[in-house]
Amino acid sequence: MFDHSTPIQARLGPRHESLSAEIVRLRAALIVRDTALATARDELAALRAALPQLRTREALQKQCALLQGRLEALQQTLVKAHCPPHGGRPDRGHASAEAA
Repeated sequence: MFDHSTPIQARLGPRHESLSAEIVRLRAALIVRDTALATARDELAALRAALPQLRTREALQKQCALLQGRLEALQQTLVKAHCPPHGGRPDRGHASAEAA
């Protein structure tokens, strides 16, 4: 019987070693990444436990939008109260302030 594996191993040896080394490097990088991710998750969980009132950015954005709308409505109400339409008179509080 003739063994063909020796020439193939000789040709693939350096390539095999190179690929094996790359696998080791990639596994190490994966371990580093997974460790950093686990640490970040643990820190986030600790922050959430320490500060239960901590809200998400999305919830804060929604609250901001609601407050902005409320502020605009109140400003419009103030403008209407202090600036009557053409031919109108200011409200009594405003008129009495001018007379004083």
